[in-house]
Amino acid sequence: DKTYRLGSKLVRYANHDIQQTTLVENSRPYLEQLNDALDETIHLGILSNNEIVYVNKLEPKSQTILMSSKIGITRPLYSSAMGKAVLAEFSERDYQAYLAVTKLMPYTSQTITNPLKLAEELAEIKRTGIAFDDEEMEKDIFCTGAAIMKGSEILGAFSVSIPKYRVTPEFKKQVVQQVLETKKQLEAGFSRN
Repeated sequence: DKTYRLGSKLVRYANHDIQQTTLVENSRPYLEQLNDALDETIHLGILSNNEIVYVNKLEPKSQTILMSSKIGITRPLYSSAMGKAVLAEFSERDYQAYLAVTKLMPYTSQTITNPLKLAEELAEIKRTGIAFDDEEMEKDIFCTGAAIMKGSEILGAFSVSIPKYRVTPEFKKQVVQQVLETKKQLEAGFSRN
């Protein structure tokens, strides 16, 4: 009869976009505060098809070296700070399903490609709430990330990306403290919604 209606897939994509927009907008003040405190690149990502998709990026204000990352790019879960933070929140069943369809390929000489070593790191991330990418995705880049949770639901993740030469033990400790505080504030804000 030449009439059309929206299918369930289109509605699902529309709902996904609304959730993504809400995450970007609601997280913005917290991530801007983190950006101001550290003056480093801040990324926000969401889980999509077993990858992290960058949905927001805040540049440092006074650094001369900037990250080449862009909104819309994807990163594997096993080799990025945001990805590992999210992967640590998977159930054992979901983690095993992820491993069954994912080849752990090296991006650098630092990339974890051994499933047992990855499982050990994920257990530590689950314990501390902090994930690191120490030149695992890109040479000379160090990232610190955390998942954003609402109860048991993974809303997304965020990270601080720093040129490796600027990472001192003192600065790393400061970044970890700031990331944990931002995670706490974000999750408190989302739990009220």
